[in-house]
Amino acid sequence: MPSADRPRRRTRRMRRTVVVCATVCAILGAVALQVLVFPPLDEPDPVDVIVVLGRPVPERVNVAEDLMAHKLGATLLISVDDYGIDDASNVVPCRQSRPYPVICEVPDPFTTQGEARMLGRLAIEHGWRSALVVTSTYHAARARLLFGRCFDGRLLVVSDGAGLSLFEGGRQLLYQSAALAKAVWTPGC
Repeated sequence: MPSADRPRRRTRRMRRTVVVCATVCAILGAVALQVLVFPPLDEPDPVDVIVVLGRPVPERVNVAEDLMAHKLGATLLISVDDYGIDDASNVVPCRQSRPYPVICEVPDPFTTQGEARMLGRLAIEHGWRSALVVTSTYHAARARLLFGRCFDGRLLVVSDGAGLSLFEGGRQLLYQSAALAKAVWTPGC
């Protein structure tokens, strides 16, 4: 009769494996939703600098300029690329005068970590003690982590409110999950 027990044991092992895999997937999915879809965001408050993370897409720039118009920032810092559609010549506040200081700078490297380092360096140069970062919702948790490592002042993070297509949302979920894991496991600024 031992041969009759083998299929039952296999079935039980298979069920346990399925339950464990489903549980792990559910936990990872819940964490991803909390961190990438519903991250903690801040209410805008007056700061020394408002930072637009790259790509300087119109949604992000418009949110930052609206915050500046409401006197919530003293300086506008826009992360730009050194070529192509994201260079300073293609970003309206970088090429047109504003009633407030605008700094358009290329981070080195052109990554979130490079942007965080750029803010840390400029904060020392300009004496900034508070910053508000404007980025996409799915990027907010990673931006908060990296900027918090490089900037010693009060840090606020807000969303640009831009939506994503289903395809782009799935792509960003995978990319941002991997990028956030890398950021968590890579210490320092």
